[in-house]
Amino acid sequence: MFSATIRRVVRTGARSVHLPKSGVKMSYTSSRFAKIPPISKKALPWLGSSLAETALLGGFSLFRENRAFATFSSSLEEKDNSDVANSKENKNSNPYTWNVPLSMPYFVGRQALSNIIVARLEQAMQQSNVNPSPIVLSGMGGIGKTQLAIHCLHKLQTFSSVNRFWFEAESLDRLDAAYRSFYIEIIKPEEVLNIQATVKTGDIKAGGNVTIGGVVIQQLNLSSDDIRSMVKRWFTDHPDCILVYDNVKDYESIEKFLPTSSGQVMVLTRRAEWPANFTVHHLSALERVDSIKLLTELGQVEGEDKSVAELANKLEDLPLALAQAGAYIRYNKETAESYLKLYNKYRAEMLAEGTMPVGIAHVPVMVTWEMSLKEIDQQDASGITRTLFTLCAYGDPEGTLKILLRYYLETKKISAPELKVNNAIKQLRNYSLVEMSEDGNKLVVHRLVQEVTRIYHEKERMLQKEDLMVWYFPWLVVTERQFALLGSDKQRVDYLAQALAVLEHQERLFSEKENHTNLTLARLKTQTGSVLFHQGFYRAAKSQFERTFKIVEAHYGKDHVMVARQLNDLGNAYGSLGDHVKQRDYLERALKIQEAHYGENHVNVAITLANLGNAYGSLGDHVEEKAYLQRALKIMEAHYGENHVEVAATLNNLGNAYGSLGDYAVMRGYLERALEMLEAHYGKDHIEVAATLNNLGSVYGSLGCHKEGHGYLERALKIQEGHYGKDHVETVATLTNLGRAYGSLGDYLKKRDYLERALKIQEAHYGKDHVESTVTLTNLGIAYGSLGDHEKAQDCLERALKINEGLTCRVIDLDKAAIMRCYQLRVINEDDVEVAVTLANLGSAYGSLGDYVKARDYLERALRIQKIYYGKDHIEVAITLNNLGNAYGALGEHKRQRDVLERALKIFMDSPYHGKNHPSTQSVMHQLSSMPSVTQIPQTLFTPSKQSSPANAESVHQFKPNIKPNGQ
Repeated sequence: MFSATIRRVVRTGARSVHLPKSGVKMSYTSSRFAKIPPISKKALPWLGSSLAETALLGGFSLFRENRAFATFSSSLEEKDNSDVANSKENKNSNPYTWNVPLSMPYFVGRQALSNIIVARLEQAMQQSNVNPSPIVLSGMGGIGKTQLAIHCLHKLQTFSSVNRFWFEAESLDRLDAAYRSFYIEIIKPEEVLNIQATVKTGDIKAGGNVTIGGVVIQQLNLSSDDIRSMVKRWFTDHPDCILVYDNVKDYESIEKFLPTSSGQVMVLTRRAEWPANFTVHHLSALERVDSIKLLTELGQVEGEDKSVAELANKLEDLPLALAQAGAYIRYNKETAESYLKLYNKYRAEMLAEGTMPVGIAHVPVMVTWEMSLKEIDQQDASGITRTLFTLCAYGDPEGTLKILLRYYLETKKISAPELKVNNAIKQLRNYSLVEMSEDGNKLVVHRLVQEVTRIYHEKERMLQKEDLMVWYFPWLVVTERQFALLGSDKQRVDYLAQALAVLEHQERLFSEKENHTNLTLARLKTQTGSVLFHQGFYRAAKSQFERTFKIVEAHYGKDHVMVARQLNDLGNAYGSLGDHVKQRDYLERALKIQEAHYGENHVNVAITLANLGNAYGSLGDHVEEKAYLQRALKIMEAHYGENHVEVAATLNNLGNAYGSLGDYAVMRGYLERALEMLEAHYGKDHIEVAATLNNLGSVYGSLGCHKEGHGYLERALKIQEGHYGKDHVETVATLTNLGRAYGSLGDYLKKRDYLERALKIQEAHYGKDHVESTVTLTNLGIAYGSLGDHEKAQDCLERALKINEGLTCRVIDLDKAAIMRCYQLRVINEDDVEVAVTLANLGSAYGSLGDYVKARDYLERALRIQKIYYGKDHIEVAITLNNLGNAYGALGEHKRQRDVLERALKIFMDSPYHGKNHPSTQSVMHQLSSMPSVTQIPQTLFTPSKQSSPANAESVHQFKPNIKPNGQ
C-alpha cells in the first residue's frame, strides 16, 4: 500500500524522461523546475490504470514558454466554467512549448543556414492555412542537427502564438509513446489540472471504471492508431505549430504520424534521401573559426592558444567531438594543450569518454557511428556494406574511387559487383556515413569517422594477421593494379592520395618483415614515387624509392636487372635534391648492371646514360656530361627514330651541356629541335615543354637576343605556375632567368621583383641559409646595385658568400690533393665548388658597384679554387680571368690586366666550343686592343657579360635538366 500526492510540475525548458514501456513521460525535477503547492482532488476520467498509477507516482508535466504559467491557479475550485471556456477561446495567447530542449548559450556557426530555416518557419507561421514543405536537417551522427534545430526554435521567441513541439522518433515505439504523452499532457490538460488525491494501488484495476476517493475514473482504452488520429486532428485545429521529429530513421517510419494539412514539420535524420516535396539541408562539419570558438567557450580556454586550433584540426571540426573535448577540458580543469597530449596518447579512450556539456544527452563519438553500422549489419547479412565502408576508412580522406570497390568485390568473386557497390552506397548514404563527390566517382568519409573506425578495429582486436590477409591485402593488390592501368598524368595525380593512404596503412598494419618481402608493396611505391617525382616532391619520392629498393634488392639480389631500375630512380631523386654525388654513384651502379644484362646499345641503357650525363653536368664536368648524352642520343635515335618525343629530353640535356661549354649556337639548335618534338606530342602548354622553354630563353639571352629570350621565359613561367602553383620551387630557375632578362633589357625594377620572388620561394623551401639561395642572392645584389641601393646590394652579396663559405673547409688554403680528399669524403660535397661561383659573382658585382679592391680580391680567390678544381685551361677559369682583368684595369694595374686577359684569350681560342669568332673571344680581343693608358676604367666593363658560365652572376641560367626516372 502506498500513497502519492499529484503535484503540478512546470518545467522551464529541460527535456523530460521517456518511459517507452508504459507510454508515459515522467518528468524529473531539478533546480530548473518550479513546483506548485499541493491542491485539491479532481477526477481523472480519461486515464487508464497503468497510466494513472504512473502519473500519480511520477507526476506529469505541462510545459509552456511563458514562465508566469508556473503561478497558474492553485485550485480548480477557484475557477468556474466560464474561465475554462475563455481559456479554450484564447488557446494561442499562451502558446505551448512541449519537450523542446534548452537552448545552449554556446551555439556557434551555421549562421546563414539558421537564418534560412528561421525565415522559412516565420513564413510558415504567417501563412498557417498553407501546408508548407517539411524541412529536413540531414547529416551523420554528431554533426549538430539537434543543436541547430533547437537554436532555430528559440530564435522564434518573437512569435507569441507559435506552438513548438519536439518528438523523439528513433523508433516506432518511441514515437508512439511520445504521441501518447502529448495527448495526455496537451490535448486533455484542462481535465486534470490541480488535482490532489491519495490513492491506494488496490483501487486501480484493469478494465472498466474505478473510483478513487469517491471520484469515478474512466480507463483510457485507446489504441496507438486512435492516439495518432486525435493528435493529428489537434494539429489540424492548431495550424500554428512547429513539429520537430528528432533522430528519424526514414520517411516510412514517420509518414503516418505527420499532419496532413497544417503545421511546419522539421525532420532531423541521418538519412540523405527524402521525397521531392521535402526541403533537405545536408549538414557538414563546422568552419574552422567556429570550431575554435566552440572549443574556447565550452572549455573556457584562450582562443589564441595554438593548441586550440590544432585540436580543432585533430577533431576535424565535428561538433559532437568538439563538445566532448570542450566539456572534458572544462570539468577536469585541463588546458587545450594538455587535452591534446591526452588525445594523442589515448585517442580511443578520449573519443569514447562520455563527458558532455550540461543539457546535451548524446552518446560519445566512439559509439555514435558504430551504432549506425550495427543497424546496417542487421539489414545486410552479407557484410558487404560494412566491408566496403571499412575499405573507405583505410583509403583517401578526400574520397575512395567507386571503381576500386567494384574491383575489390571482383577479386572476392562476388557476383554482380556493380549492383552490390551501388546498394552498399545507398545504405551508407541513408545513414549519412558517406557522401558522393560531385562527379559521382568517389565515396567521401569524414576524416574523424575514418579514424574512429580504425580505432574501433584496434580496440576490438580485428587487425590480426589472418584477418588482414583476408580483407586488407586484396585492397593493396587492387590499388596497385588500378594505378598500373592509369594512362594519363592527370589520372595518376588524382589517384596518388588513394595510393599513399593505402601504403601508409599497409606499413602500419603489417610487420617490417612482412612488408620487406611484399613485391606488390614495392610496385605501388615505385608508381607513387614516380608521380611524386614528376610533381616536384623529390624528398617524398626519394622515401618511396628507398623503400622499394630495399624490397627489390632483398628479393632479387644486388646485381639483378630489376634492382637497376630502383637504382636509377633513387639516383635521380637524390640529384633533384642536390646530392649529385649520390646521384652519380647510384646511376653508375645501375649502368653496370644494365649493360651486363641488355648490352651496351639497349634503350634502357640509354635512359641511364642520359641521367648519368646530367649528374656529371651538375658536378661541373660538362665534358663527361656531353659524352654520356651523345651516347644516349645515338641509341635513342636508333631505337625510336630521330623525331620521337623520347629523344627530346636527351636533346634538351645535350643542348644544356653545350651551353655549359659555351657553345650557345649548338645549344640553341638542340633545344629548338627538342621543343618542336615536345609541342607536337604534348601540346604547347604542357609541363614537359616548360623546361625546354626556360633553357631556350636563357640561351637566347646568352646570344644577346633578350627580347626573344624573354618571350620563351614568360611562357615557361606561366606553364609552371599553372602546374605547380606560384610559390613552388620549380619556378625559381625561370624567375631567376626572367630577372636576368629584364636586367639585360634595362628594367632593373622588374629584375629585382622577379629575383625577390625567387629568393622568397627558395628560403621557404630550403631554409634561409641554404646553398641553393646563393646564386639568387648574388643576382639580387647586382640588381640592388643597379638601382643604387648599395647597402642592400652588399648585404645580399655578403650573405651569399657566408652561406657558401660555411659549407666547406678552407679550400683556398689546401693543395689539390687535400681538396680531392675532402671531396671524396664529402667534407666538400657536390655544391662546394659553388663557393668559387659565388666568389666570382661577388667579384663581378663589386666591380659593378665601383668597389674594385673587393672585386679583385674575390676574383683572385675564385680563380685559385677554379684552377685546382677544373684545371688551369678550363673555360670557367677563362671567364674569371676576363673579369679579373677588368678589376686590375680599374685599379691601374695594367701589366697584370694584360697578363690575365692574354691567358683568358688563349683558353678561349683553344676551346673547341669557342674559337676566334665566339663573342667571348671577341670581347677579350677588343679589351686587349683598346686598353686605356689611364687608370680610369669605365664601370660598364663590370656589367656582367653574356657568358653562360656560373662564374658570372648575370650569366647563371640555371639550365633545367629534364630527368626522368628510369622506364617512365
